Amino acid sequence: KVFEAITEQISDVNADAIIFSDPGTYNIIRKYFPDTHMHLSTQTSTLNYESIKFWYDLGVKRIVLARELNIKEIQEIKEKVPGMELEIFVHGAMCMTYSGRCLLGDYMAGRPGNRGECNHACRFKYKVWLEEEKRPGKLFQMKESEDGTHLMSSKDLCTIHRLRELLPYIDAMKFEGRSKSEFYVGSLVKAYKHVRDAIVDGTEINPEILIIGKKISLIQKLQKKSGRNLRVKSKMLVDAVVKVVTLSLSKGFLKRARKMLRQAQHDR
Repeated sequence: KVFEAITEQISDVNADAIIFSDPGTYNIIRKYFPDTHMHLSTQTSTLNYESIKFWYDLGVKRIVLARELNIKEIQEIKEKVPGMELEIFVHGAMCMTYSGRCLLGDYMAGRPGNRGECNHACRFKYKVWLEEEKRPGKLFQMKESEDGTHLMSSKDLCTIHRLRELLPYIDAMKFEGRSKSEFYVGSLVKAYKHVRDAIVDGTEINPEILIIGKKISLIQKLQKKSGRNLRVKSKMLVDAVVKVVTLSLSKGFLKRARKMLRQAQHDR
């Protein structure tokens, strides 16, 4: 009743779209926003095209895919459900659990991620002690580094050097920016848009815009991964410096299937 009352109260808002995750709210939202586009949140952890077909038939216009999908799976979803707009996370924090299934923030601070209140408890510093079975009471503290112990903190997702592979199958890029500064979000959006425009228009890349990593050169990665129309002068290939991102970077699950196949072949 409370949710419906709030929905009715804001029904005169001229929103472009409404993002939701709880199926139980869909009909209520549709009642008061019959013509507004509905976007399905990544918190639903949607991982396959059959699930996406279900939501598409229900009237959902766009879906924010779970981070756990790789490029081949994203391609398959687009081919199987071409009418559904696909939005993916291209940069930012990655959850230690499957998308939409983390209860850590809710358990520790009463801030559930599925309500948009994630407090990044996985990024906190923790003190951990080991106790050997035959030496009860004698504790040994684990230390990861001088900066503390971050047992559950993953690397930040970074897909800027994979945009050429992703762009044919996605309709929007999403940046994780919770608790981040305007400078952080603005710098990343500027860099990704610059690369996106270069791929589409066949123009040159300005290396200075792409220095967003830590002790790695995204420019060098782009030179290797991109086509001939993305030209970067060799004299401008400089080592990246810390400008925005403070954590190590990762391409996440985008190449998961290939990596797992190589590992399986190696194990044989």
